[in-house]
Amino acid sequence: MSNPLISFLICYRTEEQSDNRCNLFMMLQAFKDFLKPTDYDKVEVLVRIDDDDIVAHDRLVRDNYQQQLPFTFKVFEHNKWEGRYAFNYHHMYLFSQRNPNSKFIGFMGDDCIHLPKCKDMIDEIEKKYLNKDYVILRSSDYDDTYPPKKPTDLKMKQRLEEITKMGDYRNHTVTLRWCSRFLTECYPIVSVKLFEVIGNLGWQLNIDSTLSLLNIMLYQKYGLNMYFMLDSKLYNRMDGTRKDKINPPAKIFNHEMTLHGSKASGNPYLYTLMEQQAKNIYLNMKEEGVLDEYKV
Repeated sequence: MSNPLISFLICYRTEEQSDNRCNLFMMLQAFKDFLKPTDYDKVEVLVRIDDDDIVAHDRLVRDNYQQQLPFTFKVFEHNKWEGRYAFNYHHMYLFSQRNPNSKFIGFMGDDCIHLPKCKDMIDEIEKKYLNKDYVILRSSDYDDTYPPKKPTDLKMKQRLEEITKMGDYRNHTVTLRWCSRFLTECYPIVSVKLFEVIGNLGWQLNIDSTLSLLNIMLYQKYGLNMYFMLDSKLYNRMDGTRKDKINPPAKIFNHEMTLHGSKASGNPYLYTLMEQQAKNIYLNMKEEGVLDEYKV
């Protein structure tokens, strides 16, 4: 069994009204081209598609797309269920199917535009973060952050202090400021151990909101920070107004738990559950004697 460094998880559905129905394949091709050949065995890509997506099935499964890629590539087909509002459950399934030797989980979508400088990403992660079990790495060059834009590690303490001064993170107005765009972009790279400790990949669909809130809780309650910037950015993102941005059509049921930049969660129990997850992270760090590595 090989030992990939990063397992990338993708939830994909062909955009039926798109002018370009193959963004996933262009993204994977760019990813292959920008990685160094010596790093092909250090990544794996796991894709989940809907079992009624004939276009994706034909391209990925029937045509055996794996043969066109130099790294491990696996496809899983499941019922559409709640579409993108079930991303956290789909991600959890993919997480359970990853190579158990991988150290990090990466998230990608078909609106990723890979950058030439991502060729140095593997080297940077191996040199700086391989021995850290509780890191959230910002891998995007996408300018989607609340001021200061394109944040650095040096500014993180200042930004966490600003969030603390805003008030209770459960408050809707405060949520608009810290959520999503404030700390973590949509497709971070995260330590496997972190997910093993919290026991899931979020209680709601947005992994960026989940990780941002966990980091805020750790800072406010324990003075810790898990968020770090990568110098070698992995991707940019397509203009959100494009028709072919990933947005699987589905009837939506699970609004209540959703947490993102325009709404606080409608279920206050979400915050209690996540506060326990933050406490579990702290207790594990304490038991392992690594608290000093994450103190702000």
